[in-house]
Amino acid sequence: MAAGRGRHVGVVEVEYSIAGRGIFEDGDPRREPDDETFVVGIVFDDHWGSIAMMQPHDETIVEPFVRAQERVDMVARSHGFRLAAASRAGHARDHAFVEYVGPGLRVRLVWEGQERVLWVESASEVSAQIISRWYDVEWSLAGQRLPLDTDTSDERIERLAGALDRFLATRET
Repeated sequence: MAAGRGRHVGVVEVEYSIAGRGIFEDGDPRREPDDETFVVGIVFDDHWGSIAMMQPHDETIVEPFVRAQERVDMVARSHGFRLAAASRAGHARDHAFVEYVGPGLRVRLVWEGQERVLWVESASEVSAQIISRWYDVEWSLAGQRLPLDTDTSDERIERLAGALDRFLATRET
């Protein structure tokens, strides 16, 4: 297998507490109850190219993003895309995204915490360099700018997944 074309192996997330005394894994007896908790996420493949991020972590506040990520991941992978990067929100008003790469294109699911809105966007790439602006997939399919959709229900997530599926299918033909 050529470098850079490795099979995606996975994403690892580990909770840590960071205090003036050091970094302690969840469950470490040196951890204090009021230590701020962070998530360290690493995306890796057979050829090591990893991306790590640390950010405050609170499981309860980005639930719409997590649900949407599961559905978008299935659609992206069904079209031959692989995970390229991920950034999870730590607080309700944070920004988060998960990005996938495929032949000549990147797509990403975005969570904008200030507005509590989800969308999927795409950008063209050549030799791992993005060469266009990011464009909203639903707007591209509609041929016009659409009103902001703040719905975070399962129905909205299905509309996003369906739009991504149609968008990627049109690029394959």
